[in-house]
Amino acid sequence: MNKYFPSILWVSALLWTGCQSYETHFYVRTVSPIPLGDTIFVAGSSEALGGWNPHKVPLDRVNDSVWTISLKNLDKGYSYKFTLGTWQNEALVRDTKPYSDLHGVRGATHQHIVEKFCIPERASKGKITGMVQTIVAVKDKNGSVSARDVVIWLPPGYVQEKSRRYPVLYMHDGQNIFIPVHSSGGQDWEIDETMDSLITREGYPPAIVVGVFCAEDGNQRRKEYSNTPEGDAYRRYFIESVMLFVNETFRTLPGPENTMIGGSSMGGASSFYLATYFPSVFGAGLCFSPAWKVKTGHGLVVDMLSEWKKAKYPMPRPLYVDNGGVGLETTLQPGIDDFLKIARREQQKSKAIYTWRWEATHEHSEAYWAQRFPAAFVWAVDQLPENSAFKKTTIGK
Repeated sequence: MNKYFPSILWVSALLWTGCQSYETHFYVRTVSPIPLGDTIFVAGSSEALGGWNPHKVPLDRVNDSVWTISLKNLDKGYSYKFTLGTWQNEALVRDTKPYSDLHGVRGATHQHIVEKFCIPERASKGKITGMVQTIVAVKDKNGSVSARDVVIWLPPGYVQEKSRRYPVLYMHDGQNIFIPVHSSGGQDWEIDETMDSLITREGYPPAIVVGVFCAEDGNQRRKEYSNTPEGDAYRRYFIESVMLFVNETFRTLPGPENTMIGGSSMGGASSFYLATYFPSVFGAGLCFSPAWKVKTGHGLVVDMLSEWKKAKYPMPRPLYVDNGGVGLETTLQPGIDDFLKIARREQQKSKAIYTWRWEATHEHSEAYWAQRFPAAFVWAVDQLPENSAFKKTTIGK
């Protein structure tokens, strides 16, 4: 790749990397010249990368085709992309999955060739399996949270067995769980395929799955999924408006033994919060790559564990936790390690039913959460009480 860049840049990069390993360097060459008046920006998960703001961190123009920037204070691991200032002009980077997140570690030197900037043309993978209904703009009865779309997956037999009622799994970031064209990078969690297989092939009782779309603004999403005033309002909306609507509209079973909550990243942190502080509502939590203790950008510092400490460590029973080991996943590790120290101690006191799974090669993405979801769901179901309609031994009527 070096032949595409002026050699002096690479000599400088080596010198800088050797002398100042705490700096991270980005070099971009564009196939077509960038007109004067346009600027390339880097946006990413670290606050130093603008917290996914596509117009906050500009690169320096070396010439019309070569751009560079060196940054300090990046997280240990991070994800990033390049834009021309908006997400409607996102970079298509050579030799990578089209329009997917790029990943790095603090102190690295990144060299990329950009084919073009355009509206992302993400190829969706997979399909919708079973019956999925979209409820548009479910309103907050308290008027504090903007209306959200809600997607409902109904299990095999729901239409035919009109007297049967079903347990429910609720998921954050509902746009990513069933429908490829709505999900990040065109890859959904494939929960519809997983649930259909568990029910029709593995003998698990049918269950309903509900996905609640997140806020369109990324920073608002992070606030709503955290322990902030916006998060308090969102949780009221989730329980008092979304769940009320679902229970009134579909044939659900009541009780925490029949209700689980799950999500990833900030959605994993929110799932932990709901399962922890609302045990009369949720009987289990599925926390994929939970962002318990991170700087998210825009001045928001998430620290759910300090509040948990003040509450004397209430533990959801059961609680599933996992994470990967690549890119942004490494930034989440310190918070997860802090949680695990406490969870192990509480488990020795017989106060905790939890498990943790670590996958060294997994990135922070829907593709890897999809891989881990089946085992996570089965483990949680196995830990639920015998009267749970999720369990194989329960008829569920």
